[in-house]
Amino acid sequence: MGMERKQPNGRERIEAVLEIMKKQAPLTVKQEKFCNDACVERFLRARGDSLKKAAKQLRAALSWRESIGIDHHLIADEFAAELAGGLAYVAGHDDEARPVMVFRIKQDYAKTHSQKSFVRFLVFTLEVAISSMSRFVDQFVILFDASLFRSAPAFLNLFMGTLKIISDYYPGRLHKAFVVDPPSLFSYLWKGVRPFVELSVVTAVVSSLDFDDSIEDAAFASCRPRAASLRFDPVVATTARLGGSTSSRFSFTVSHLDSLKPWYLSTTTRATPRHAR
Repeated sequence: MGMERKQPNGRERIEAVLEIMKKQAPLTVKQEKFCNDACVERFLRARGDSLKKAAKQLRAALSWRESIGIDHHLIADEFAAELAGGLAYVAGHDDEARPVMVFRIKQDYAKTHSQKSFVRFLVFTLEVAISSMSRFVDQFVILFDASLFRSAPAFLNLFMGTLKIISDYYPGRLHKAFVVDPPSLFSYLWKGVRPFVELSVVTAVVSSLDFDDSIEDAAFASCRPRAASLRFDPVVATTARLGGSTSSRFSFTVSHLDSLKPWYLSTTTRATPRHAR
């Protein structure tokens, strides 16, 4: 009877991925710091524990981060107008201490800004959220206020592009994405493309009309009998200083804050309330 091949443990798998990457090209000090154990583990899980696929995706992510200038050139001053207008910001944390980002991009934004500009603003917001995470938190939540879009295809393109960036370069980071009040045709379009979207399983489309202001913990009308939702502390949601980062380049204030009912949902799993059935 032949000897069974011993499967590498977690530490060995991480070292194996880093070794593959180092054979391709040496890692800089900042790259090695980025590729910590938790990071490599997330890429491994995303690629089905394939060492080669994880190393390839992680190397691509490092190159992409360098092209964006995340470690050097991505600062709040570049997005002064967007931040002042409340187009995107970290609005607080859910009851599991995950940072929650709110995106309120208007459809006309694309007329005055390039795709590259949007990607940089998106990445800046993601990095703010990550920088505000406590030691034992590694995921974030995203709320998209889609009511500012008139065109369902236009919002779908924006949303899918955002999910692809998160999937490719921030694997394992997204806990849940909520699309709030999208254009009327979005749900039909989304139903057609979601089988091809990797992060569709953690995406929920909701309507603010389904919420009852008198009930603090509401669930989605479209959810199954037991569903996870999201709650915000109203005090946190109205705080002016956002980001929670000690880094000066990630510290900023937002002068424009609008309330969205989904901020007051709960991440706890419970039976759907009577009014939401």
